[in-house]
Amino acid sequence: VCGHYWNKIAGAPSVAPLNYYYPTDTSAVNVADEFMWGEHILVAPVVQKGATQRKLYLPGGNWYVLDNSANGNAETARYHSFINFNVSIDADPVFVKAGSFIPMIIHSDGTNTDGYSTDTLTIHYYLDEKSSEYTMYDDDGNNRRSIQLKLFELINFKAIPSGHKLHFNISSNGATFKGKPAKRNIKMIINGPIDFTKKVYINGRLLSKNHTVIGVREPSGTYNFTFDFSGTPVNIEIR
Repeated sequence: VCGHYWNKIAGAPSVAPLNYYYPTDTSAVNVADEFMWGEHILVAPVVQKGATQRKLYLPGGNWYVLDNSANGNAETARYHSFINFNVSIDADPVFVKAGSFIPMIIHSDGTNTDGYSTDTLTIHYYLDEKSSEYTMYDDDGNNRRSIQLKLFELINFKAIPSGHKLHFNISSNGATFKGKPAKRNIKMIINGPIDFTKKVYINGRLLSKNHTVIGVREPSGTYNFTFDFSGTPVNIEIR
């Protein structure tokens, strides 16, 4: 669930030690120089001057390297457990848990949340072998009592990998708020080593050639397609 919403209703921190999300992991308990940014992103700061490599720990499951210079894209390679990772002064190692959905928007001002809109969204999904889901919180960006007054929307993204197919189910709780987009244009970016024919079906209908998943792998290892979401449940199948 989106960190802001989960923070308000359950007191979950935005920044936490690894053992907060992995309380039974005995290795995570002893890690003091890494932290979680929300539930899905792990940051491993470089704390040694002049370091070119550092040892770090990635708890349960697979992780992708988040390339800070590629607008949220990830490498194809997946990592787990203890690794030695090459580092530089340019960027701290940042990893995204396989199965995660990471929503992004373009906000030219960037000073606060009042001026942004979610009418155009980019959703990064990091491929995993297991099903996963994420709930995105959205409000008007201004009302401090939006949760208390229930003036917010929850959009649920669910991924269901199945052999050489990948399903996405997207739905909304149907709530409304001031300035809520009547329709959102969503660009879904799939990070990871997918091996499909790249045909995209939305609610059973094959998208046109211009909307199929990109068949040429970029250096970042991503594929993408776009669709509109107005709140009515959407079922997407890639095969």
